[in-house]
Parts: sequence; structure tokens; C-alpha cells
Amino acid sequence: MEFLANNGYWILAAVIAIAFAGVAIWKFSQLPSAEQVAQVKVWLLEACTQVEKELTSEAGKDKLQLVYTRFEQQFPRVALAVSFETFSKWVDSALEELKEALESDTNKEEEVV
Repeated sequence: MEFLANNGYWILAAVIAIAFAGVAIWKFSQLPSAEQVAQVKVWLLEACTQVEKELTSEAGKDKLQLVYTRFEQQFPRVALAVSFETFSKWVDSALEELKEALESDTNKEEEVV
């Protein structure tokens, strides 16, 4: 009993450190796999296109928020593990891919004419 009284703070500190390590390992295990990220990015192309059609005159932040809301509904587990900044980067990447696809289609149409 004297041991616990003399070392109680150290034992408590060790328990807290172990708890933090456990939470960190759990969070790491919840990160989306490469396959899930690929599915999200494919979905983002469609979602960005739909939002662009729906909100033609709205600000980009409003569009991003709407896509994020739909993302949370479509992929709730992934949304918990991914920060908004990472999601925003994924959207930027999807928009670049969409822009390239549109430019490619335009170039093909010009070649045909």
C-alpha cells in the first residue's frame, strides 16, 4: 500500500500515457485504405459536377461546403478520419482532373470539326 501512496502519480502518468498511445493506434487503424480513397475521389468527380450544375452562381466556399456535407453522408466513416483540409485538397484534385477531361473533350471536338 505504501508503494501506491509513494508512486501514485507515476502510476497515473503511465496509465494516461498508455491510454493516449491506445487512442493514437485506434485513430491510425481507422484511417481510410487506398481503395476507399480511390472510391471517394471517383465519387468526388460526380459530386463536384452535380454541385457545379446546381449552384452555378454561388461562391466556391458554398460549393465546397455542400460537397463536404454530401461526403459526410456518403462516407461517414471516412469523413471521421479525414480532416477538412485533406478533403479540400481531394476536391481541388478532382476539379483539376475534371478540367483536364473537359479540355481533352474540347480538343477532340475541334479535331473532328
